[in-house]
Formats: sequence, C-alpha cells, structure tokens
Amino acid sequence: MFLLFAVLGTILSAAFFVGNKILMARHEMPWIEVWRWGLGATSLCGLVAYVLLGMPSLPWLWVIGAGVSGALAHVAANKALSWGDASFLIPISGAKPLLVALLPLVMGVALPNSIIYACLLSTFGIALSVMVPPRAHKYAPHPYWGFAVMWIAVVFMVGSDVCGAKAVELAGSQQRFGIIAGWCICMGIAPILSLGSHRHRCSWPVRGCAMALGVVFAAFLGCMTIAFTLAPNPALAVAEVNIVMAFRGLASVLMVLALDRWLALALEPLPRWIHAVRLIGSVVLGGAVALAFM
Repeated sequence: MFLLFAVLGTILSAAFFVGNKILMARHEMPWIEVWRWGLGATSLCGLVAYVLLGMPSLPWLWVIGAGVSGALAHVAANKALSWGDASFLIPISGAKPLLVALLPLVMGVALPNSIIYACLLSTFGIALSVMVPPRAHKYAPHPYWGFAVMWIAVVFMVGSDVCGAKAVELAGSQQRFGIIAGWCICMGIAPILSLGSHRHRCSWPVRGCAMALGVVFAAFLGCMTIAFTLAPNPALAVAEVNIVMAFRGLASVLMVLALDRWLALALEPLPRWIHAVRLIGSVVLGGAVALAFM
C-alpha cells in the first residue's frame, strides 16, 4: 500500500513542476512570483493542518532546516525551469546519490546494497536521459545553465529530506503528520523574507494557479508522509520512497508530451527522438525502483 501513495506523490510532484513551467513559459509569470505564491499556499496548508492536529510540540530546529532547505531547493528549481525544458530538468531532481552518503551519517543506519545499487542505477538513468545535448528555444533560452542550477536544487532537496527524516526520528513516528505540517509552514519563511524585493504585476487568476500548485505540493508531501508511515521498515522508508520518486522524470516527460499534443502548448518544440531518449532514461529509473525492492 505504501507504494501506491509513493507513486501518487510522484505524479503530484511532477504535476507541480510541470505546472510551474507552464506558468513561467505560457503565462510569463516570473519564477520568483511562482515561488512566492506557490510556497505561500503550501505554508498556509501546513498552518491549517498544524492547528487541526492540535499544535503538537516539534523539534523545530530540524523542521525549520527542512522547510528552509526545501524553499531554497525550489528557488533553484524554478530558476532552472525558467532556463530549460521540463522533460530535461525534472528527471535530474530524482537523482539523489547524496542520500546514500547522508542518511547513514544522520540516521545512524546502514543502507542495504540493493538500495545503494538502486540509487546508482537511478543516477545512470538520469545521465542517459540527458545525453542528448539540450536545444535552446523560446521557452528554454539557457538549457545548460538550467542543468547546472537544477543540481543545486537537488542538493537542497536532499538536505530537506534528511532534516525532515531526523525531525521524525526525534519526535517519533506518531508525530509524522505534525512534522510534515511544520515542514510546510517553514516552506514559507524564505518567501516571507523576500517580500521586500521588487515584485512583478501578475493577474489574480495566474496567482491563483500558482497557489493551486502550492496546494498540490502540500498534497504531495502528505502522500509521501503516508508512504513513510506505511513502509515496512521505517529506518529505510526515506531511501525507498525516494527511489520511487525516480519515476517523476517519466511522469514529467509524458505530461509534457500530452500537453504539447492535445493542448498545443508548444512547451518543447523538439524532435520526437529527443523525447524518446529521455523516455528511455526514465525507464531505466524504473529499473532502479525494481532493483530496490528485489
């Protein structure tokens, strides 16, 4: 059952990133505004959930670390998506080899060889999907810079995951939903601190779309929490669920292809063989998932 919620969370996560790309490309919403309004809505969802849970006591230092790291990850991810293709960049966010090194240090647990091999295979799949040199076009003006910045996002994502895992360890698994609520709340710290900077004018319908995507991201975290809760081995839950998250690249490529074909958004006016190579790389990521659970 935990795999079902992990896959659902993966689809929601891909929809969140692809939706951000649509706002920036088709609606010309600046990436920083997408970030502010989206994570602002995520933070509000977390506050509501935290109150409904009875405002439990949490290890706030680790929770704040998870939230701020996550917010910084989205700064880099949104900036990267404003520079490059979603189907090229989103798969990179599923490559988390740092998780293999950091989890044993922070959690004090050794990962089995199957998880380590799965992380390495998922990274190989991502490398395969980006072997085709990216092409610059109207909605992807600086793809190589986007590639570099997305790796910065990955580092912050891993830091956020590890801080969140440590917070759950300290608070106990019974407080897992409280941790996620606090995590979402703290996602809004950096956006609030950025309010004094120059703000662009965006229509309220477009802002509303960014906020809806923030709710989608909160739902993604909720699905991940349920997946962690239902995982048979809590000590390995973070690693196992993050391997499943490797499917995010596959979901993102399929979403972009569907949007371009049926809605004619022209997000990625590229030859089909390029998308085919990216799909093959995403299938290799699926092999990493299978290896993790052999």
